[in-house]
Amino acid sequence: MVESSVQSTLISDGYAAFNKGEWQIVRDLLCDDTHDDNGDVEFPLWERMEHDAEHPLIRGKERIIDYLRELRDDGVKAKLLGVADHGHTSVTLDISTGGKGPHACADEVEFDESGHIKIFRHCVAGHHHQAGSSS
Repeated sequence: MVESSVQSTLISDGYAAFNKGEWQIVRDLLCDDTHDDNGDVEFPLWERMEHDAEHPLIRGKERIIDYLRELRDDGVKAKLLGVADHGHTSVTLDISTGGKGPHACADEVEFDESGHIKIFRHCVAGHHHQAGSSS
């Protein structure tokens, strides 16, 4: 069950917008691009579960939107099952279908001071299994 809080409502709205391909809504949920001392985009940040040299962190609002569009183009949809808030951070539980197959995961979503998504860490749970598979 999804909590009733500002953060959980924003997250729920984001999942619904992703599933419908309503990119302006998703864009509005993300914080504006901020830059580090070198001028590189620091936030917003999307951290994929397979974060490595081949799958780097995704930084910047438009690059995140491009990545999410690719997922939707591959048929990915996500069903939000629950949200737990902890200060400026929320943990979600969801099931994704399409793409590489169904899977359940827990994500961590960090909000900035203005209530926009600053960091989205996808599948931060220690293990990732496809739904229905044995481990």
